Amino acid sequence: MIYKKGITVCILAKDEEQNIADCINSVLSFADEIILIDNGSKDKTKDIALCLGAKVYTIVNRSEAFLRNFSLSKASYLWTFSIDADERATPEFGEVLKIEKSEKDIVAFEVPINSYYGNGLWATYLLVKCAKNGVGVHYEEGNIHPSMGKNINCIGKVGIIPRELHHLDALIKDRSSNKRKLYLNKIELEINSQSDMIEQNRLKNYLGLEYTSIGEIEHANRLYMDVIRDLNNHPHGNFAHVLLAQNYVMSETFDLAKAELESLIGENYETALFNPNLNQTIYTLENKNNLSDALLQQCLILLEKIAINYDEKDKALYWANLALYLWTFVSCNYLNLAALSEKKNSLELIKRAFEINSYLNSKIIYKQGCFPNIYQSQCSLIKSTLEII
Repeated sequence: MIYKKGITVCILAKDEEQNIADCINSVLSFADEIILIDNGSKDKTKDIALCLGAKVYTIVNRSEAFLRNFSLSKASYLWTFSIDADERATPEFGEVLKIEKSEKDIVAFEVPINSYYGNGLWATYLLVKCAKNGVGVHYEEGNIHPSMGKNINCIGKVGIIPRELHHLDALIKDRSSNKRKLYLNKIELEINSQSDMIEQNRLKNYLGLEYTSIGEIEHANRLYMDVIRDLNNHPHGNFAHVLLAQNYVMSETFDLAKAELESLIGENYETALFNPNLNQTIYTLENKNNLSDALLQQCLILLEKIAINYDEKDKALYWANLALYLWTFVSCNYLNLAALSEKKNSLELIKRAFEINSYLNSKIIYKQGCFPNIYQSQCSLIKSTLEII
């Protein structure tokens, strides 16, 4: 197949009549084609999608990976962008997505996602959401959380779309809370069905998030420790270190969180990262080959929280400046730095955050969210940030 230039938006949905219109409308300004794979809806999901111009295919009783790969196979355009019914793009996101596809060796893009969970709080993390057609990029087989990562790394590079995608899962009544037991069971079944140790441990990280969400933090921590034991210095092992440190921060065992980050970075992080010469710090970070930009970003936010707990505002301010230096395209970094800065410097930072993140003007993210959810433990905002919004 010869692919046309442009973007195919791929959506996987089931019984999403309350959400699908807002999802599709959020991509209409930049989508050249919209494909919706309907996984046996009993409501009006398909009718709404058809009315909004989507091509709809109904497939039931197949794995999530099969459904997502099927949507990629039906795409007519060179690039695919996968979005879920509870996610929202913005026109600005689409404009950048249209531009960011220039390097020939880039075959996929990660996207910073803000997962809001109520009261103005959210977690920001990266996921691969955009893939190039015709080069072999696909989801590895699996019934839950299938990954593109393994085959992408064999084919080419992964870029980052420097604009935020907005995830409303935990703000939709009962949606997130209803998932927890279902996801726990599905992930455990998937782990038991896997013979690949690396894939088993990747899924254990997700399982740990589920156990953390329902308050079984010790169980989650044991899972993360298993992953670190099996995959030390592997990306999944590094992720487990960060998740474990997040749980320690949430439990206010800050010494353990600090030790976990030191273990991850491989040396005393204050020697490695707290340097009067910011360029020297950046050089140190760039030479941490096993630590991705996304994990560094989460580490720095954790360091801000630890420093605040120990009343070390100068260090917290340093980590916040460094986080913003590395990721100028996410709103939480501007807000965290504003919360730690003098008032005269805060206003410009807050203004910039609102320019980047239009959802800061939306009432929906400030309402009470649904619990349990997996985002609270990954919160990207320091405690004092909400006071300035």
